[in-house]
Amino acid sequence: IANFGGEFATVFYNALISEVSSKNNIGKVSGLAWGLGYAGGIVCLVISLIFFVLPETPPFGLDSSKSEHIRATALLVSVWFLIFSIPLFIFTKDRKKSTIKTSQAISNGLKSIVFTIKNFRKLGDIGKFLIARMIYIDGINTVFAFGGIYAAGTFGMDFQEILMFGILINITAGIGA
Repeated sequence: IANFGGEFATVFYNALISEVSSKNNIGKVSGLAWGLGYAGGIVCLVISLIFFVLPETPPFGLDSSKSEHIRATALLVSVWFLIFSIPLFIFTKDRKKSTIKTSQAISNGLKSIVFTIKNFRKLGDIGKFLIARMIYIDGINTVFAFGGIYAAGTFGMDFQEILMFGILINITAGIGA
């Protein structure tokens, strides 16, 4: 459910790029946002490691025998998202309300998808980019979604080692971004 919600939120996040940049710097702003996202992920993972996983006595009276300190990292991430979403709500202007009905907007979107599929060969470099991005995003999502599972199942890593692995993955991805 969280991944489904996150992917749908990404649609709106990506739609905002034209609101926070110009046509001249859209790539720069997008790359900077990706890089900062990875940097934030690294910081959040390090905080999780230092404050929840490494201490012999977890904070806030959490019971490590029940893995409460590990589950608390999900709460940390949710608070992290909330805090770093605030600038978006403060500094991004709202668009004027559209006069298009929801049913018409859905119909227009579906027509656009059908048109794109029918005319895909005419898209040239944009079409190649869309295919490459689809493959890239699937690869990235697989690494992030299953990297920890693979590390634990295949190599017997504990949660601390998986967090350090996640930090390294984010550093590598951030440099790439």
